[in-house]
Amino acid sequence: MIKSGTIIVDSTHTDAAVRAKAPTQILRDLSKQLRKEIYKKTYELSEKFPEKPSVEADLNEEIAYTEELLSVLKEDITDCGDKKIQKLSGKIEELLKTQKIREIRSKDDEDARFGHKTPTNTFYGYKNHLAMTEERLIAGIHVTSGCAPDGQQLPELIKESTKNGIEVTEVVGDMAYVSEENLDACGEGIALIARTNSAVAAAANAGLADGFCFNKDAKMLQCTAGELAMRVEKRGAKNGNQYHNYVFSKKKCGKCPLKEQCKVGKGKNHSYSITQVSENNRARLEFESSDEFCERLRIRHRIEEKMES
Repeated sequence: MIKSGTIIVDSTHTDAAVRAKAPTQILRDLSKQLRKEIYKKTYELSEKFPEKPSVEADLNEEIAYTEELLSVLKEDITDCGDKKIQKLSGKIEELLKTQKIREIRSKDDEDARFGHKTPTNTFYGYKNHLAMTEERLIAGIHVTSGCAPDGQQLPELIKESTKNGIEVTEVVGDMAYVSEENLDACGEGIALIARTNSAVAAAANAGLADGFCFNKDAKMLQCTAGELAMRVEKRGAKNGNQYHNYVFSKKKCGKCPLKEQCKVGKGKNHSYSITQVSENNRARLEFESSDEFCERLRIRHRIEEKMES
């Protein structure tokens, strides 16, 4: 049934079956749940509870309170023998220890994240990254959180397709899949049929800080917390280079739980600058203008039809 080594790649969105909350509220709900279980089963331990922070408390205050709560109850929880209390306290302790509490948006689904369909349309959940053969058969699938960039999943999709018996010789996709890493992953044996987007290329060549990526659906730079830049300021230089300055919301940066780990959050201007080197991939651009490239790119719509069916 499979007559070629072509795979067509793209992603589709899946909403999580939970409602997203702020990290502060999630931690508050977890500590409340722990106190409730202790009230029901080992009421005498409630006398050791520290004073709760106010409802206006920020995440750092809520973390400090929860750490104190776990500290004063640690030995008693170990000795009480109640599996539910021990499991819940262990879960909270792990979230605090790994700093994951600063990233999650649901205590029931810790892996879901916000993603962007367009600059103004978001979703909360996951992305299904698909590889389909030219004959419309699914060759590979890789599931990530909603904020994961499409392009970074290509090596995994090639690996999955190969594992499933496809001798991959050609990859057809959209602009998100063109990067130095993906061209290296394809090597000389696999042709990458996807057009170069100047902003994506700039981001890929800039060596972005951990967690930053270019969101191809919203056509905007995305930060570690999953927030999009509000606008991009472009200017040229005498040497032919272009400078893209992505400006983020000062209000959102100020409230972000990751601001101390982020160059944008700690900066005065809350912006991220990228230098786009002019004509840094002339051979690639010439290939994309060829008749052969344009002809092969026409089959990309098949995977969109597959997702809609």
